[in-house]
Amino acid sequence: MIATGFGVITSCLILGAYSEIADQNYFRYLYFVIPMGLFNLTVALSTPRLQKVGSVFLWAAIAINLVLATFTWPRALQEVRTKAVSLAATARWIDENLHAEDTLMLHDVGFVSFATDQVLFDIVGLKSPYAQTIVEDYAFQKGLPGLQRALSKMVVQSKACYFLASNSWNDTFNMTELLIQDGWRLEPHPSGSPPNHVLFQIVAAEVQPTWE
Repeated sequence: MIATGFGVITSCLILGAYSEIADQNYFRYLYFVIPMGLFNLTVALSTPRLQKVGSVFLWAAIAINLVLATFTWPRALQEVRTKAVSLAATARWIDENLHAEDTLMLHDVGFVSFATDQVLFDIVGLKSPYAQTIVEDYAFQKGLPGLQRALSKMVVQSKACYFLASNSWNDTFNMTELLIQDGWRLEPHPSGSPPNHVLFQIVAAEVQPTWE
């Protein structure tokens, strides 16, 4: 019973804290907690001493989520539609302005990977699994300097001609600035950038990159 109670309390604390302070991508990182919470609640409901408290908590949780969903669901759908339109426009821009054989290095490839025939290198590793090894070697262990070295190594290994990232992700990780600091020269494309994104042509490093 103690273990069950601890599990229920822990699940509630994680759900509550995450919902309040880190609601990224519609709480997708909470999904692993849901089965744990349901299991603990099921065990709690089978215990006579906890049955009443467990029932109250369960129905309260359902009610709260239904109420919150009435406010968040329309906003979530609108955000998804907006992002879909933006990514479709980005894929069209790529097809219209880049040579298909020129490697485009980008962050979190997603929709663009099947909406365009462009040669792509995804620094997250969804499209380019060997990028994960580079990220593990550098970024996870050594913070921003590690990320800087990882990006440089990816440019060299992929022979990337262009770099693309959403404005929001580039603002968060400052990837273009990290590449410039590591000696790469980034030049704007004559046609600008896709909507809500930054795109630069990658020119050979002016100094020896720090990853070597």
